[in-house]
Amino acid sequence: MPSVPPQLQRLFDEWDGEGRPAQRSFPWKGGGWKRWLPEHSNAIESLQNPLGRSGVTKLCSGVSDEHAAMHGFLAASIWGFGDAGYGPYRTRAILDNNPSFARDLLQFAKVAQTLGGLAAFEHAVNGRRATRNYFRGYGPAFATKFIYFTTKAAPDVETSPVMDKIVATWFRKHVPGSALRLDWHSAESYKHYLTCVKQWANELEITSDEVEQLIFTPGRT
Repeated sequence: MPSVPPQLQRLFDEWDGEGRPAQRSFPWKGGGWKRWLPEHSNAIESLQNPLGRSGVTKLCSGVSDEHAAMHGFLAASIWGFGDAGYGPYRTRAILDNNPSFARDLLQFAKVAQTLGGLAAFEHAVNGRRATRNYFRGYGPAFATKFIYFTTKAAPDVETSPVMDKIVATWFRKHVPGSALRLDWHSAESYKHYLTCVKQWANELEITSDEVEQLIFTPGRT
């Protein structure tokens, strides 16, 4: 397993020298989200603005029913898409392509919060093998955002950080031989990713999601 990559060490040193600031919350526009997802207008209007990691985490705490799971999903999606104008449309497509999405999402969240992020990812891999319509259009880049927030909010499992395109690109550039796959074919890439960030977090004496935030934060890659 590779030790802390030089680029990550540099990012850590800069962040540490700045006093370890938290990632900023960001303002977002709700109009497009409510137009594309009118049945969820009340949930959308209830979200914090600006929206940050802590606000989404609170919504993903103790997910117990489909309504709560969808509320957390919407918050994670808005956070994940940021100011990208196509976010509401992409989210609408996920819901339209998956008639049982709320039910499947609730089970996904329950696995994450009781067995951990890797188990949830493996659950999704098995779901995709069983039917191509499972999580159709909802790939790991955004599903691991939901995993991140649900595990971050759970007291009895380790936090499993986001594995998205930004992270995968960073690994390709700075961790030789560790290309990450953003698909549901297997959980091996996600397992490798979680192992790497956990080891680096231990070496740097920070948390795994702080490692991911160093990689993710704009301007640091």
